[in-house]
Amino acid sequence: MRRFLSLCSIWMCMQVAVAQEPSGPHIACDEPEYNFGTVSDVPEIRHVFVLKNTGDAPLNISRVRPTCGCTTAALASNRVQPGESVEVTATLSLQGRRGQQHKVIYVDCDDPRTPQYQLSLVGTIERQVDYTPQQAMLQISPSEPMATMDVQIVFRTPEPHTITDLVTNAPFCTAELKERRPGYEYTLTIATLPDLNVLSTYLTGNIALHTDHPSQPQINIPVVLHVMRDVVVAPNQLTISAALPPDTPFTQQILVRNRTPEPMQLLEVIAPTNGVTVTSHSLSPAMYRIEAIFTNPPRELNGQVIAVRVQRQGATEERYEVPIVITGN
Repeated sequence: MRRFLSLCSIWMCMQVAVAQEPSGPHIACDEPEYNFGTVSDVPEIRHVFVLKNTGDAPLNISRVRPTCGCTTAALASNRVQPGESVEVTATLSLQGRRGQQHKVIYVDCDDPRTPQYQLSLVGTIERQVDYTPQQAMLQISPSEPMATMDVQIVFRTPEPHTITDLVTNAPFCTAELKERRPGYEYTLTIATLPDLNVLSTYLTGNIALHTDHPSQPQINIPVVLHVMRDVVVAPNQLTISAALPPDTPFTQQILVRNRTPEPMQLLEVIAPTNGVTVTSHSLSPAMYRIEAIFTNPPRELNGQVIAVRVQRQGATEERYEVPIVITGN
């Protein structure tokens, strides 16, 4: 009798558990995380996730959201009937990527238990021809007028390779290449030129290394020079679209401020005479706002500058330049 009562009790608990089991749609995936391992010199990773509806009502997927611009996800259908499945094709672009990767894709749906389901792509990218860091950042200031930086270049191949030529397309620096392990490891030392007279606060360039590697005949290393000066002029450049509607003024602002609260005088703003007009406004004794108004900007403005002449209290006159970049047709 006691055994019978125990069995009845177990059966009743099972029935209560079944009754409490939530109904409705339920999203599931046998492999929510795809590990693509270690790859080298491939343009992209593509994988198809299979989402299932294990519930008893149709599953509605409102959207699929990759969390990184390098990842895309295509959903075959937004509605999944009970017992059926749908494919999500995920593509991860490996352009410019190195090292360990963990990219997440969120699936928003009407599953009451998991309204936001997570898929992920994980793995490691190891380039046959690699260099670190990916960008050379140089920073100088009146107190530290020189800067250097090393970039390490590695050939991860069974056979040795040679860097045959070096071309510096950055007029503010020099580059010297040294072989650390013949045919496999190199050090590129980048240094600013002495006595730089830089009118901008931000300059960019490029160093090209030519190699005998068949799949990577050229390595392009971006170089950025940041000039820390006593006066901050921002932004570093004005970007204007050539496709502006006719006769529609387009205004961009330039902020000029002293790094200290001491007074500063804005002496002059010099702008190209064709296609742009400028006005200046004092925001405080140490800060000014310049408004540059563009109307039907001609292509000839590309590469020209807006020059700013300032004088801090007790200091000599300084000049800064903000380049104009015209984009589009």
